[in-house]
Parts: sequence; structure tokens; C-alpha cells
Amino acid sequence: MAGPSFFVDPRTHAATFGVTPGQAPWMKAIDARTDIREAVTLAKGTSATAIKIYANLPPDLVKKIAARRIARAWRSGPTVRSIRPRRRRCWTPAPM
Repeated sequence: MAGPSFFVDPRTHAATFGVTPGQAPWMKAIDARTDIREAVTLAKGTSATAIKIYANLPPDLVKKIAARRIARAWRSGPTVRSIRPRRRRCWTPAPM
């Protein structure tokens, strides 16, 4: 899932297999008017076990997608900020 401007990239045409880029359930363009519940349900119908967040989505829409309780949601690179604060882990080097 990504903002509509993401689907201008010609590489998205190959991944949608003849469906209009941004309209395929597995590569959906999301904006403020999108029914998030329906979009996630259609993605699940393609046997998706996760939703990947690509680019050009405001944080409020990312939170709505993640709230739909699909198994996993992750992002691609630094295009969106984490939707939950990370827990700090202490790392100690192994003794030599």
C-alpha cells in the first residue's frame, strides 16, 4: 500500500500484472477517501499475511492500516516513521 503518486513509477506496472497500478488489491493506492477496512480485507483475500507500506502515506493512514489487525505491517526503507516506539535493548559485547 502506498500513496497514489507512488504508482507513477513504471516498475509498479509489472507488479500489478495488467491491473491498473494502484487498483490491484495487492498493490493498492491509499488516500484520505480510501475505505481502509475494505482495502485490507481485499488484500487478505489475495492470501496476504502482511501489508507492506511503501511511500507517500501520511502517518494517520499508516496507523489506520496497522490497526486493521492483519498479521504484520512493515515499511520500505525510511519512507514512513515507525508507528510504535521501539523498545530499547541493551547490547553488551560477548567476552573474549
